[in-house]
Order: sequence, then C-alpha cells, then structure tokens
Amino acid sequence: MKIAALLALLTFSLPPQYASVFGEDYRQACLLYNKNQVQCKQLALSFEQDNNLLTAIVFPEWIRYSSFMNFIETEALEVAYVNYGSSISDFSIGFCQMKPSFAEDLENEILKDANLKAKYSLLIPSEPESSAERKKRLANLNDFSIQWVYLCAFTDILGQKFPNISKKEPIEKVKFYATAYNSGWNRAEEDIFKQADKATFPYGSKIPASFQYKYADIAADFYTNLTSQN
Repeated sequence: MKIAALLALLTFSLPPQYASVFGEDYRQACLLYNKNQVQCKQLALSFEQDNNLLTAIVFPEWIRYSSFMNFIETEALEVAYVNYGSSISDFSIGFCQMKPSFAEDLENEILKDANLKAKYSLLIPSEPESSAERKKRLANLNDFSIQWVYLCAFTDILGQKFPNISKKEPIEKVKFYATAYNSGWNRAEEDIFKQADKATFPYGSKIPASFQYKYADIAADFYTNLTSQN
C-alpha cells in the first residue's frame, strides 16, 4: 500500500508534458518555429539578442494563436484602432499576439534612450498619434519579422529596467521575461515574479487555475528543449 501511494505521488508530481497537453496546437507552434527559425536567428543576431530566449518568451503565444486564430475577427477592431487609438481598441495581433498598446509603450521607451533609438530606428513612428501612423503600426504588427524586432527591443528594454535579472540562472530569466511579456512589464520586479507563479494560461485569470498552466513554465520548458539541441 505504501509503495502504491509513493508511485502515485511520484506520478502526480511529474511536470506536465506540454506537447501532450496542447496536442495539435503545440505541434503547430513547433512547425511555426521550424519554418521561421532561420529568419528569427538572423534578426536576433543583428540586434544582439539571444534567439532561444526570444523564442521561449513567445512560444506559449504561438500555442494560443494556433488554438484561437480561427475564432477572432480583427477587421472591425483594426478600424477602431486606426480611428481612435489603443484606449478604444486594443487587441492581440499576429503570431506573437502583440497589442498596439504594447508596441506604443516600447516605442516610447526607445525614444528615451539615444542608443535604443539608433538601434531600433525601424520602429520609430514619425507621427505617433496620427491615424496614418496607427495604420502603419498595425501593418508592422501583422509582419512576423517586425514583430521579432519589437521582441528584440522588448528584451533590450527589460534588460535595462531589471539589470539584476541577467545575473540569475537562465531558466529564472526566461520565466521572468516571459511573464513580463505575457502579463505586463510596467510593474515592479516582485510583482512579475509573483505573477510567474500563477496558472492563467491559456484562458486568463477568470478561469480556475486547476484547469490551466503557468505561462512561465511553458516558456522555460521550451527554452530547455531548444538549448539541449544546441
């Protein structure tokens, strides 16, 4: 009886096998990685970023995109954003599921730093508040390669904002960056670490945690898979 109980405990404590948990959506996310990894690596190299980190940060979003892409109609949301801005219409776009407000916040941070401004000149809007610029921003967010540039900028900015995180073990850094990406990076370091321990993926905080997983853990798991292949 004791042996059976111990085996049950060991089985229960095994980490989730995310490929089995998410099935076809996980497979589609892996196919997306395989299709784009050469381009992603080239972009990461040109902006001096760790592509394994970048990929791990957004990999859970690729799973979610595969699951929900057919159920989301964005045309009306895009028109509303172009006309009225992110305060009226703010929604996830593209494979990396970036919101216009996310891009706007990154652009504002880039403008504060001369080095970032030179490095990410591609992302600098000429007239940030104009409808024409908002339309261009949407086009950028629908472009996989430019989303990857936004992601490079995100990791650059996070590295400046939280310099102590780079001193931690790689997996802890991945979890922190992934959580900041998923739940918001304009918050205190302690709050981001607390959020990393919450199971809110893939349905959000309104669904019980018992039915969900930790975004940070999925990102860390895929990062481990990537680094083991290198």
